[in-house]
Order: sequence, then structure tokens, then C-alpha cells
Amino acid sequence: MKTLIYLKPEFIKLDRSLIQSIDQISEQQQLVTLLMKYAEQAKTKIIAEGIERQEELEYLHRIGIHYAQGYAIGKPAKEIHLGKIRVGDHEDWGSH
Repeated sequence: MKTLIYLKPEFIKLDRSLIQSIDQISEQQQLVTLLMKYAEQAKTKIIAEGIERQEELEYLHRIGIHYAQGYAIGKPAKEIHLGKIRVGDHEDWGSH
């Protein structure tokens, strides 16, 4: 964690191990919330990877994660396509 303070990264990528079942596990939610608060103060963006369930995606959207990756959004493709994803009835959350 101290490294984050010194490096001041542009992005922090959250590993699948932290994202898996985040909608159900309060300890993971608390840690991600702390990281989100730090990122806001440091002007760092958060990328959540390994999102495999719609419930994980919806939770992360609700707390304001900046970017997301995973099978719940779409399977990897050979070409990169930028665009929007659908979360429930909303299409306003960008995905890269």
C-alpha cells in the first residue's frame, strides 16, 4: 500500500481474487471502498478485472468503479472495440 503513495499510478487494477463474489462479501467491499477513496484523492482510475457474474458487475457499477473487464461484459475478441455496456436498464457506463 505504501508503494501506491510513492508511485502515484494513473491506474490501479483490482485482481479477480478481490472481485470474485464482491457483491456478497463485506470484507472485500470494505477494501475496494478504501481503494476507491484513495483513488479519488490521488486522481487514479480503478480497473476491476475478472468480472464473471452480473451481480459483481452491478455492485461495482453502483460503487463507481471506473473501468471493468471480464466475461460478464464480453468474451475477449481479437479486435478492440470501445463502447458502452448494459447494466440492468442502463447503458451509460463506459467499458474499455
